[in-house]
Amino acid sequence: MKITPLLLTLILTYNAYCQQGLIADSIEYKSLSELYYATNGDGWYNNSGWLQDPDISKWHGVFLENGDVTKIDLSINDLAGQIPGSFYDLTGLREVWLGFNDLEGELSGSISELVNLEILELRVNQFKGRIPAAIGDLQNLYFLDLSSNNFDGLLPNSLWNLTNLMELNLSFNSFQGTLPMEMANLRNLKLLHLESNLFEGKIPASIGLMTSLEDIYLGYNLFEGELPESLGLLQNLIGIDIVGTPFEGSLPPLKDCTSLFNVYFSASKISSLGNFNENPRLYDIGIYADEMSLDFGDLEPYFNLDGSKKPYFFFYSPQDSVNTYFSSPDFTYSVEVGGQYNQYQWLKNGIDIPGATTKILPLDGSIYDESDIYQCRITNTLVTDLTLWSKAEAIPSGQFYAISGGNWHSPIWSREKNGPLTDELPGERSEVFIIGQDVTLSQNATTGPIRVIVENAGASLTVDGAEMRIIGDLELVKETEGYPGNVKVINGGRIVPEE
Repeated sequence: MKITPLLLTLILTYNAYCQQGLIADSIEYKSLSELYYATNGDGWYNNSGWLQDPDISKWHGVFLENGDVTKIDLSINDLAGQIPGSFYDLTGLREVWLGFNDLEGELSGSISELVNLEILELRVNQFKGRIPAAIGDLQNLYFLDLSSNNFDGLLPNSLWNLTNLMELNLSFNSFQGTLPMEMANLRNLKLLHLESNLFEGKIPASIGLMTSLEDIYLGYNLFEGELPESLGLLQNLIGIDIVGTPFEGSLPPLKDCTSLFNVYFSASKISSLGNFNENPRLYDIGIYADEMSLDFGDLEPYFNLDGSKKPYFFFYSPQDSVNTYFSSPDFTYSVEVGGQYNQYQWLKNGIDIPGATTKILPLDGSIYDESDIYQCRITNTLVTDLTLWSKAEAIPSGQFYAISGGNWHSPIWSREKNGPLTDELPGERSEVFIIGQDVTLSQNATTGPIRVIVENAGASLTVDGAEMRIIGDLELVKETEGYPGNVKVINGGRIVPEE
């Protein structure tokens, strides 16, 4: 920084005021001056008083108490550049508001020098790199907002030592890794915003110990598995948003979350909505998905018999989510959709078929043409703003896929290729397709005609110490270059025809 005659005069004048204990000292003056120069102060939207008046309290965005700088609010002020190291000499700071600017660089470990800091707000800037472990030294911190930056990497373990935190917003960055059990140390946390990052793994059950939580935003991450049932212990919970995150299974019971007001989620892998009728304040339920596993049976409880909605506001769009099944022996198409008030309309090649208004569509086998496409449009007299469509590609009735290597039993089975896994074994008259890698049968099974489709060269079906009783033929088909695969029987296993 260049010391001009004017600046030197201001510093000397400032020192005189400081000796009287009325205003900030020269260290604070120097720190603020260097902040001004490092962040293009001349180009700020508002720089009134800066470097012009020896009384720092008259500088825009600077607040003093007992002669110490305790708060800086320069948000939405066109700051550009990096925070200088001398900024961390402002040890009296309790609040830092620098959001909505163009600040860049990494957050310095010197942040630990701001031992009195209670609020750190840096959202919507260009900061990058990891959060320094030194942030855990800010034991007075109760508000931390680093959202909408370019931070990345793993969160420091020290973050979970900030037991006074009430709001933590790390959304819209590139943070990675899993959430540890230690996150439950934040017992005072009310707001947890982690959406739009690269977090993965399961949500730890210890989240149920964070009983002050009111708002949880976890959407658009790589989390997986089921949501912990311990969410139901959060009696102060007002809103939860898990849109764009592949959670699966049933939503946990939230009947004890009596303050719950809104729930937003993606339904592609959520198989049960739960009974939100037990939440007296719930008003807003948002369901987002390109492919939804929920159906009208899950939604009907939230509508009155006249078709009007209960105090809940749903929003969703038509879904291509229902399987179309085809039975070749009797030439029938069918769909399975939950709900008591469903209405069905079958279409052939996109055109309504008059009178085809039940869930089963029988065809005349003599004129059946496998090139025709049959779909069903399903509506509901209660859930009137949702339309479900059956898929254009029909699945042979009873067909199972084994979609990966492993034992024959759970959890390798799916009703459709790359579809959700089930615990159900293929039963009699099932038509089984083995897809991809080696699959081993290690428990007895009776199944229909088997057609082993080999997509990886050399893949095989192995019967290991078990009995496979087949109704029909066993056929092996090659779909890739290389060896067509084989069927192996080992350790006393048997493949036997129907008796």
